[in-house]
Amino acid sequence: MGGRKLFDPEVDLPVTQASGHITTESLQPLCGEDQQLKLPYETVSAVYVMTGIAIQITPDQAISLSAEIGYMRRREANKTAIEQGVFFELVSGEGDEYYQFDIDAGLLEPSDHGYAVLQRVPKEGIWYYLVDGVERRTLFDTVWRDIAGYEVQWMGEVTHREDKLAGEPDSRCHFTRCWYETDWNPSTIEPANFTPADIVYYPPGSGHPGSAEWGKQFIDIRSFDIWDKDP
Repeated sequence: MGGRKLFDPEVDLPVTQASGHITTESLQPLCGEDQQLKLPYETVSAVYVMTGIAIQITPDQAISLSAEIGYMRRREANKTAIEQGVFFELVSGEGDEYYQFDIDAGLLEPSDHGYAVLQRVPKEGIWYYLVDGVERRTLFDTVWRDIAGYEVQWMGEVTHREDKLAGEPDSRCHFTRCWYETDWNPSTIEPANFTPADIVYYPPGSGHPGSAEWGKQFIDIRSFDIWDKDP
């Protein structure tokens, strides 16, 4: 859930950068971190249980494509140790996914950090991933040489409902300074221009608990808050 902006790919220029600051003020438990839960999902096929906050750019395509950066806490199936740090992801079609994770003590909560994902050159097929203005990764796939983004999501994610969304009622997760760029041109950088209708639970129709468990609040055209109602 979080802030979502859609652009008409037939009218608007391609989205080639998205950035924002994410402030987390409290640690959030993963399922299994609380010993009373007795490590649920320890036999699931998924490798990790996680909660995260991220910025994602998606093109107007029928197949699954996205470029994403964010902060994550995760626990590997059958283990109790919690890892946290920054993740970098590039999804390039059916079965083609590039995922990397840096355990990073510098991102321990509470913290405020700037995240950005961008293409610098048309037809290059390379996405660059930055944290606090420092390039941390580059990921490449040929499919991205002819594709750019048209949707940006600044979002909080959980793997299972037993995981807790970032933020609590009294110490919310803040997304601020949310910007996007079009047409590989830094001079086109604009604020996200959120409206209250852009701060949404998604994906629509997925059966998510929505407002029963998670809170959201529009702040201004560049900012919003999310939180778990029962952390």
